[in-house]
Amino acid sequence: MASSSNNHNNPFDESSHRTIDQQVDDYYDQYVDQAFGNLMLHYQQNLEARPSKKKRAYIERDREAGHTRLWNDYFSEAATYPANIFRRRFRMNKPLFMKIVDRFSNEIRFFRQKKDAIGRPGLSGLQKCTAAIRLLAYGTGADAVDEYLRLGESTARSCLEHFVEGIIHLFGDEYLRRPTPEDLQRLLYVGEDRGFPGMIGSIDCMHWEWKNCPTAWKGQFTRGAEKPTIVLEAVASYDLWIWHAFFGSPGKASQVHYSVNGRDYHLAYYLTDGFRRFGFANGNKDGFLGGLRKLFKEQWQADVLLKGGDSDEHAAISAHKLVLAGKSMVFKKMLESDEFKASSKLETVTLSEMKHEEVEALVDFMYSVDGSISCESLKKHCYVLAMATQTNKDQFLGGLAKVLEEQWQVDVRLKAVDSDDDSAISAHKVILASRSEVLKKMLESDEVKNSANQVETITLSELNTDELEALVEFIYSDGSTLSAKVKQHVRSLYFLADKYVILHLRDLCRSELISSLNPENALDFLELAQIPFDKVLHDAAFSFIKMNINTIASSEKFKVFVVSNPNLALEIMKASLTSKGNGYCSRCGSYKLYCRSCGH
Repeated sequence: MASSSNNHNNPFDESSHRTIDQQVDDYYDQYVDQAFGNLMLHYQQNLEARPSKKKRAYIERDREAGHTRLWNDYFSEAATYPANIFRRRFRMNKPLFMKIVDRFSNEIRFFRQKKDAIGRPGLSGLQKCTAAIRLLAYGTGADAVDEYLRLGESTARSCLEHFVEGIIHLFGDEYLRRPTPEDLQRLLYVGEDRGFPGMIGSIDCMHWEWKNCPTAWKGQFTRGAEKPTIVLEAVASYDLWIWHAFFGSPGKASQVHYSVNGRDYHLAYYLTDGFRRFGFANGNKDGFLGGLRKLFKEQWQADVLLKGGDSDEHAAISAHKLVLAGKSMVFKKMLESDEFKASSKLETVTLSEMKHEEVEALVDFMYSVDGSISCESLKKHCYVLAMATQTNKDQFLGGLAKVLEEQWQVDVRLKAVDSDDDSAISAHKVILASRSEVLKKMLESDEVKNSANQVETITLSELNTDELEALVEFIYSDGSTLSAKVKQHVRSLYFLADKYVILHLRDLCRSELISSLNPENALDFLELAQIPFDKVLHDAAFSFIKMNINTIASSEKFKVFVVSNPNLALEIMKASLTSKGNGYCSRCGSYKLYCRSCGH
């Protein structure tokens, strides 16, 4: 009984526990329901107070029709608009645009033509790239291309953003870079080759109105009563490559060294509107024929002195016997006299009937490029020059070849690798040095200077006898054309002209190579243009190969070329594929990856 009584009086029995738990659960449920109700009421009030959002209307633009219209207008075989209108509206030629479209369609996911969930093709790469180009070219709003290309404003803006990013990503390393020292040297060479030594490009500027120019800056950006403008300066090379674009003041030109009309310059320059060429119109030909004048100014191994009847020994003018004898029969006979042959020192020739200024004009004429009397100092002494030289222009220009033929006072012998000393070719140091800086350095070497032999023999190991004869024949010519003998060895002489820095010979050989291009030699000429790189010959050979790819690609020579020049072969195949369809179906205009409708 005691035990039973104790259990009955315990306040914390099992039933009491269940009652407390039930009360807690009820209180918790009531609290959560009340809190959730308050939140829903607050959300409903905010939702009612918020303005209703208008749904964007869907417009069926028929994007397939937009692509078909674009293809038929510009890219089909019978396009509505010709190439000149394409160039004006797209700001570039069609092959360049298609190259960009191909790269974007293959390498950037955004520009690939995809299919939606029901298999319908999306916008083509042509439509997207055309939209970006039109926005850039015309500077219009993003919805201006909607009616023609059939894509919305936001899509057009997205195309423009991805296009700019794609250009930087795919072409930035090659085209959006600073010029390298190699680029600068190539531009200098091309400028000199075209008659502008020291020129590295063409410059032009345009003024853009600066609507929001700060008031404090208006003075320095305003011309007269006009509105403030800012200058856009751009520099482009001969191949339309833009090397420099800048807003504001121009920068400093590159440090180079070149000479024009006997005056040295140390800064490169740009061509601009209204510039005319004076005195160096023939480029490398002037350098070839003007080498004797350069040696005259340097007094390089001069071996005779000329003075007038009114001057003393100190005013005598140094010259070269060979030049005087080659350009004038009078001087040749004078220098062949026993008096001069017996003398071992630097002999002085006194022209007693001439004044000092007339002797200066005579020597200047003797070392002229083409025997013309152009400057005023020569025109004043025309009669004296005619009496002193007694020669016509053909004799004047061909005199050096004649003294070589006569072996007149030769002082050096040239030997080929396959010949002996008996078959060496006699020549004159001053002529070799005037035509080639490399040969000049060789003749100035200690080995040649300290030689005990009166006539030193120089071996040109990369030439055979026939090639050496052709080279010497050209060196003594007037440089106007290539003889039949030179044309027989044009490939070897093209390579040697670069090695011995005879630039005019290289130019003539290049022209001969280009004019003789055919399916049999095009691959050889393309390979020849690589080392050292010759862009003119490379482009000519590459274009010829691309135009005749069916014939050339099926030859055995092309298989050998692919093994020895895989990178060039890859460029050729890419170019040929690009020119034959650019990745789009030629029948219906669809991108070939999704061209299923016409079965082409």
